[in-house]
Amino acid sequence: MDSDFTVPAAGPSWPSLAGKWFINALWGIAMLAAVLALAWAFANMELAELTPIRAMVFLGGPLIVAAALIGGLFTPFAIRALVSVCITFSAVGAYGAQAFLQNQRSEEIERGKQQVAAKIGVKYDPRSMLDVVYDRRAAGDDVFPNILSHFESPIGEAGQTVVPLSGISNAQTVFCNERGYYETYRSDRLGLNNPDDVWNLRPIDIAVIGDSFVHGYCLPEKQALVGQIRQRFPATINLGLGSRGPLIELAALVEFAKPVKPRVVLWVYTECNDIQNLNYEASTPILRRYLADAEFTQNLFSRQDDVDKALHAHFRETFAQRFGMPRFRLARWLDFALLRSLRDRLDLRLRGRQPLLETRERLRTTLPLFKKVLNEARGRVESWGGQLIFVYLPSYYRSQGIDRRCLEMRDDVLETASGLRIPIIDLVSNFSKSQSPADNVWYFHGSHLSVTGYRIAAEGILEYLENQPSLTDLRRNTL
Repeated sequence: MDSDFTVPAAGPSWPSLAGKWFINALWGIAMLAAVLALAWAFANMELAELTPIRAMVFLGGPLIVAAALIGGLFTPFAIRALVSVCITFSAVGAYGAQAFLQNQRSEEIERGKQQVAAKIGVKYDPRSMLDVVYDRRAAGDDVFPNILSHFESPIGEAGQTVVPLSGISNAQTVFCNERGYYETYRSDRLGLNNPDDVWNLRPIDIAVIGDSFVHGYCLPEKQALVGQIRQRFPATINLGLGSRGPLIELAALVEFAKPVKPRVVLWVYTECNDIQNLNYEASTPILRRYLADAEFTQNLFSRQDDVDKALHAHFRETFAQRFGMPRFRLARWLDFALLRSLRDRLDLRLRGRQPLLETRERLRTTLPLFKKVLNEARGRVESWGGQLIFVYLPSYYRSQGIDRRCLEMRDDVLETASGLRIPIIDLVSNFSKSQSPADNVWYFHGSHLSVTGYRIAAEGILEYLENQPSLTDLRRNTL
C-alpha cells in the first residue's frame, strides 16, 4: 500500500521569497520617494508663492501617498503586489514622458541655434556653458560663467548678509549661446555689462534698468539694446542683469544709479515675465527693505571687492565642485529626477510663474505691489532731479498670438505706470509696424531678441528721447 502512494512533486509557491523581497523593496522605494518629495517641497517652496494647487500637489500629494503606503504595510501581500506594479508602470510612464519632453525641448533649442549659426556663418558649438568655462579654464583662461547673483551670500569681514546685484568685476564672462556660439564680454568695475570707461563720464545721462533683455543676451555689447542706445547717447550705463524682476530692479536703481544720478532712467518692463517675479522677490527680506526704508542701501557701489569675494566663493563651491569634472551634467540629471520638463508642460512648477493659475484676475493681485515698486522708483529718481521713463517691451508670445493670459495684462501694467504719471514708451506698436518677420526678430521660440529685434526696440526708444524738449541737452554722438 505504501509503495503505491506517490507524494506529489512540490511546485513553485507564490509568492516566492525572492518575489516578496522584490515587492517589499518596491514598496520601500515608493515610501522613500514620497518622503523625499515632501521634504524637497518643504525645503524649496516659498510661502509667498504657496497656492492651493501647489499645496495640494506638492505637499498634500506626497503626504497622502506616504500615509497610504505606510497603511498598505498592513494589507494582504497580493494587494501590495498589485499596487507596486501600478506604481512601477506609473513611474516608468512619467519618466518616459520626462525623457521625451526634455530631449524634445533640448533638440528644439539646439536646432534653432544650429540654424542661426549656419545663417550667420559661424561654427556651431554644442557644449554647455559650464563645459565652455571648464575647457577655457583648463587652457589657462581666467573666465567665469554668467552668474545670476540675486542670492543671499555672507560677505564682508563681519559676515553681513547681502544680496549681490551684479557679477564679478573686470572678469571675462561666458555669457550665453543663442546664435550657435558662446558670446563673452568683459564686465566693468561693478560687474555689469558696460565698457568700463563709461563710468568716468560725468554727468551720466541715461541709465537703463531691466532683466536679460537689457543685460544684452546673447549678443556683442554694441549690437544689444543698451549698446545701440549708447551709440547715440554715449553717457549711457547698463544696469541690467538676467532673471531680474521689479523689486531687484528697484534695488539696482538704489545701489548703482543713485550714486551717479543719471538724468534719465529707462525702466524696461519685459512682457509675460517681469511682474510674475515679484512674489518670489518679495520673499527676500533684504529686498523688501528697499520698499520699507527709504534710507536703506547695501552700499554695493563701494563694496565691489566684497561682492567679488562672495561671487568667487560661490563659483568655487557651486561650479568648481559640482561641475568640475569634464562633461558631468548634474543639473540635467537633477532636472530629469525632478520631472521638471513634465511638470512645466503640466504647469506644475514649485516656484515662480505658474501659467495654469495665472489668469488676468490672478496676475492683477500683484499689481498693488508692482505699483508700490514703481512709485518708489519714481520718487527716488525725482529726488536727484532725474526722470523715470517706463518702457514696455513686447514678448515673443505677442508675435505668435499665444499665452493670452499675460498679454491681457498690458493694459493693467500701462495703466499702473500712467496712473503714477510716469512717461511711457510702448514698443508694441514699433514691433507690430516692423516689416521684419518674427523669425528675424527672435531667433527661435524662447530666445531673446536678434540684432534686428534689439534695433527695433532701440529705434523706438531713441525716437522718443530725441523728441522730448526737456532732454535736448543730453550729449549726443553725431550720426
